[in-house]
Amino acid sequence: IITSTTSGATRTITSPAAINISSQMREEAMDVVVAKIISLLILTILSVLCGLLPLRLLVHIPHLFTRSRSSVDYFLCCLRLFSGGIYLATCFLHLMPDTREKMTAVMLNLGSRTSYAVPELLTMSGFYAVIFVEQI
Repeated sequence: IITSTTSGATRTITSPAAINISSQMREEAMDVVVAKIISLLILTILSVLCGLLPLRLLVHIPHLFTRSRSSVDYFLCCLRLFSGGIYLATCFLHLMPDTREKMTAVMLNLGSRTSYAVPELLTMSGFYAVIFVEQI
């Protein structure tokens, strides 16, 4: 993009390369948005399916749950751990990088030059707030 001013009038000349780069950046941004939406849908479906699996097993295989209570408790514990792992993976692989990026922009707008891990502090504060409310 070239801008020139002559006798009070501004003229902008856009080169084809600048248009190509701009459209390429838009396409990359759309690819990222599409990938995030697909990831969100897959994680939601996996979480719901893992959460509803014990109910489906109880309906279709009731004798599995009446034989031994300890094996049922062990199976349910494994399913809860798996769903917790999905949430942790979502947090560390998707949410934390976005949070760091946004918090860096916020801290720059506030004029802060701290090197303290503010996004991680806010994430852990929210986690412990949820745990505290859950325990009450």
